[in-house]
Amino acid sequence: MTNSEIYNTIAESLQCDIDTNAISYEYASIINDIAYDKFITESELPENVESILDKYISEAAKDDEENTEEVTESVDELDSMLEMVGTIEATCESGDITNVEYGALIESVFEKIDAYTESFAGAGGARGKYAKTQAKILGGTLQPIVKAINDYYKREIFGNHLKDEADIAKIKAPTVADLISKGRLPESVVSKNRKAITDLKKFSAAINYKYLNDYAVDKMVRIVAEDIEGCGNKDKIFKYINGLKDDVKRGMTDLMSDLNNVEDDIEGSTYAKTAFKNKTGQGYSPKTDEQRAQDAHDERLAMLKKRNAEKMAKRK
Repeated sequence: MTNSEIYNTIAESLQCDIDTNAISYEYASIINDIAYDKFITESELPENVESILDKYISEAAKDDEENTEEVTESVDELDSMLEMVGTIEATCESGDITNVEYGALIESVFEKIDAYTESFAGAGGARGKYAKTQAKILGGTLQPIVKAINDYYKREIFGNHLKDEADIAKIKAPTVADLISKGRLPESVVSKNRKAITDLKKFSAAINYKYLNDYAVDKMVRIVAEDIEGCGNKDKIFKYINGLKDDVKRGMTDLMSDLNNVEDDIEGSTYAKTAFKNKTGQGYSPKTDEQRAQDAHDERLAMLKKRNAEKMAKRK
């Protein structure tokens, strides 16, 4: 911004704050005079006078209650999206939508989840909150995975009209590719599952969590292969899968409980802190202290300009 643009931004902000009774006319006049002297006449001001102007810019540019509500709404939005995964699954089980429609809807939900998490991280979200977000997403992928395993065995047994235990025992345990092609598992669920596991390990120091890998789709299908392959009793197979549903629910409850202390966990992991800083653009900068201070000042002014435009738009 040029000096003239900076002054206009501050003047607009002062007018907005007067209109909303956030500050008095007298206070606004003082700030306006200081800003005019600094940016228009370019007068040299005493340090304590400049600090008043900086204080106003900083406080005016801070996130207000409306922004806090937006963050809360975003968190609620994530929870709603994850609940929608379960709703879509139940709707498919009831026969109200086809497997093809189920897959398309799940893909759509996880695309929105992906957009949410990228914007969250890009905004420099706290590591602990980001880890919990990824844990929730991981949990949201597990039920579709279990459903795909169930659908795979339904297709193999009932689709091929298998009744003899010897024939059922010959069914090959599914791979991830089989779950996608035969169990109608959306590929977005697989990618989000893998990404959540990776990010939890990288950014939360969750590599210390003993059972985290058990929730990776690749490990889950290997466990299923070990436990089910060669079983010829269809009732036992589907009973096992129903039990798997309960297991993943309990497991994710335990993981979320562990992550309540994730900030402390991260503090002991230099790798996790550095990794998250790099992801959110907070990594090492070769700039001098003065350059970083100027960047911070410019950022506050940009925020102030945005706030002015939003408040002026609301008044129209």
